[in-house]
Amino acid sequence: MYFLYIENYLNQTTKEQKKDFFNFLIEKSFVPSNQKIILSDKSLILEFDKNQNFETVKEVIKSYFKKNQKIRITQISKILKNEKKLILIFNNKDKKEIVL
Repeated sequence: MYFLYIENYLNQTTKEQKKDFFNFLIEKSFVPSNQKIILSDKSLILEFDKNQNFETVKEVIKSYFKKNQKIRITQISKILKNEKKLILIFNNKDKKEIVL
């Protein structure tokens, strides 16, 4: 599985833009196998199957949001979860802890 972290997704997109984004993914045949909305972080995590070319998926999603500089897209290499925190470890070895 591959994971993409879309930072500021919730507070930087309207309801209509959210709907358009998922329609866009479906049109491109990049349907996530799972999604997780992180309310405390105002972000979205999308999970994709390994049978999809992840670099292509990531670049297409980045191009979709390129006009909005506040939305950042990053690949997640590992997700750790305990009772109080979600820990995201990114491909560039950065780490983010999100209180749940």
